[in-house]
Amino acid sequence: MNENEINKIEDRIDKRMDAGVKKIIRIVVFLGLLASAISLQIRWEFTQLDTKFTQLDARFTQLNKKSQAIGIFTKDGDVENVKISINNDEVTGKPSERIEDEGEDTKGEGGPKNDREAAERGNAKAQFSLGVRYAEGEGVPQDYKEAVKWFRKAAEQGGLAEAQYNLGVMYQHGRGVPQDYKEAVKWWRKAAEQGGLAEARNNLGWMYRNGKGVPQDYEEAVKWYRKAAKQGYAIAQNNLGVKYYKGEGVPQDYEEAVKWFRKAADQGNAIAQNNLGVRYYGAIGVEKDDIEAVKWFRKAADQGIARA
Repeated sequence: MNENEINKIEDRIDKRMDAGVKKIIRIVVFLGLLASAISLQIRWEFTQLDTKFTQLDARFTQLNKKSQAIGIFTKDGDVENVKISINNDEVTGKPSERIEDEGEDTKGEGGPKNDREAAERGNAKAQFSLGVRYAEGEGVPQDYKEAVKWFRKAAEQGGLAEAQYNLGVMYQHGRGVPQDYKEAVKWWRKAAEQGGLAEARNNLGWMYRNGKGVPQDYEEAVKWYRKAAKQGYAIAQNNLGVKYYKGEGVPQDYEEAVKWFRKAADQGNAIAQNNLGVRYYGAIGVEKDDIEAVKWFRKAADQGIARA
C-alpha cells in the first residue's frame, strides 16, 4: 500500500469521524432545544394558572364586598366558613323550612289561609310554616315582624326546634327585631340542646369563636362544631378543620384538619374544597401534590370561591 492510498484511507476516516461528531452535535442541540421547549411550556402553563388565580382572587374580592353589603358575616380568619369566603366560618343565616316529621298544614296544598287557621288554633308546625311564609314573602307580603311573631309562638308554645333556630336567625340579622346576639344565642342554644339541630350547633360554635353574645371561648366553639360535624353537617366539618389547623381550642393537628376538610369537601362544600387545595399546594398535613391542589381549587372555583 503506497502513501497515496494511505492518505485516501485517512481522509475517509476523517470524513466519517467528522460526520459522527456532527451527528452527535446535532443530537445534543436537538435535546437542548427540546428541553428548552418543555421548560417554556411548563412556564407558560404556570403563567396561565397564576393568571387564573389572579382572576379568581379578584372575583373573591367582589364577592366579599357583596357579602358585607348584605350583612353576611365576613372574612376574619384563616380558613373558616362564611358562605362565600375561604378564611371564615359560616353561620347559617336563612330561615329553615325543615320539619322532622309530618303534621297538620306544614306549608301543604292548603296555602297560607289554612296555615293561618291552624296556626291560630295553636298548631306549632303551622305557626312555624306561617313564619317562613312571612320571612320569604311566599303567598303573603314579606313581613319580618309577622315572621318573628309566628316563629316565637311556635318556639315558645310548641318548643319546635326549627322555630327556635329561625328566631335566632332573626335576632342575628336584626330582622323584625332589634339585632341582639344574646337573644340569638339563647334561641340557638334551645334548638341545639332540645332539638339537636346541626345548624344551631354550628352557629353556637361560631358565636363562641367570635365572642358574639357570649364570652369568646375556643374550646366551647370546638365542642359545638364537633357535635354538628359528627351529624355530618359540612359547614361544621370545615369549621372544625379550621380549629385543628389553627390550634384554637384543640392542639394544632394538620392531619386532623385535613380529615375534616376532606369530609366537608366530599359533600361539595366550596370553602372546604378550597381549604383542602391550599393544604395540598402547601404540603400542610398531606404530601405536596399540585395536581390534587388544582383539582380542589377548580371545584371551589366552579362555585365562585377563589384561591386563598
